[in-house]
Amino acid sequence: MSLSLPTCALSRMTFANSIRQTSTILVGVIGLALITLSAFFGMFNFSDADRLRMLFTIGVAISTLSGLFLSVVLTSTAIHDELASRTALTLFAKPMSRASFLVEKALGITVAIGVVHLVLLAAHITMLLLFERFQHHHSEWWIPWSRIVGGHLLAWIGSAVLVSVTTVCALRLSLVSNMVIAFAVFVLSHLLASSGVDGFVLLPAMGLLNIDDSLHFAALTISPSYIILCALYGLLYSAGVLILGLALFQEQDIP
Repeated sequence: MSLSLPTCALSRMTFANSIRQTSTILVGVIGLALITLSAFFGMFNFSDADRLRMLFTIGVAISTLSGLFLSVVLTSTAIHDELASRTALTLFAKPMSRASFLVEKALGITVAIGVVHLVLLAAHITMLLLFERFQHHHSEWWIPWSRIVGGHLLAWIGSAVLVSVTTVCALRLSLVSNMVIAFAVFVLSHLLASSGVDGFVLLPAMGLLNIDDSLHFAALTISPSYIILCALYGLLYSAGVLILGLALFQEQDIP
């Protein structure tokens, strides 16, 4: 699947369109607000150490859910808009291959979502630093900085996987049906992972990307090689899904 435009123009346009979408800005603002407020959750009910541990989980969870929403909404609307407006036909007449169309659309959206993940990571780290700075220091406090960064990175990998799934589904399904299926893939993947079954049939192994336990227990180490292997898995899974989608797209007539 080669990119036919030397400068990846479609990816850059998709990125620019995605990053300025109202949904992207809204999710980013809500995510920032929730991470900021999370430092105060349980202020009157929990100890400082418990609130700190809660902040570990909440920050990564907000990043994961923000990526979920954006990957489904941005991808669904982008693909459907291209097909409904017949812009895709104009692109193919350039000529641009259908493979390039799928890859570049997915890539542009994935990078845009990555920017949101990066902003939320910066906010998460900032709140942890402020919490550590303004609360009385306790020797038993332990902030797993590298694991928190890894958690956000894995959340972005999960978003990239969902972008590929949503891209392919959007080629055949209606806008609403596509969103429902994409959300269902996310939920089912996590439910199966909690039952000890990862990557059932064609579902992505989302459980591999959840390292919440390691944020709370020092003994549960997460090595850089694990992050690399997860990134490789996300890349291969996304590529496989896009190849499958391309096989269907090649035979599809655009109305």
